[in-house]
Amino acid sequence: MLNVDIIKIDSSLVRLLCSDKNAHLITRSIVSFAKEMNIETIAEFVSNKKLFSVVQDLNIDFAQGYYIGKPSPELLLKPDFLIQNPI
Repeated sequence: MLNVDIIKIDSSLVRLLCSDKNAHLITRSIVSFAKEMNIETIAEFVSNKKLFSVVQDLNIDFAQGYYIGKPSPELLLKPDFLIQNPI
């Protein structure tokens, strides 16, 4: 049994979701596996609205990146944002 709470989807895949069919397929497979195992997912490097939309369409649970918020001391005080609630 896996003792995993969350799977972080690396920026090397996320940044290519809009342009690379293979990156999209791999990410979709990761999310499908995670859902089957009741593991939450988070996408790194969500940098624009179009990419955020693809992340939403893939049913990824959380997002990180410049579209959500640039690194700042204030963000250290907030939890990761739910995918449905971008800034």
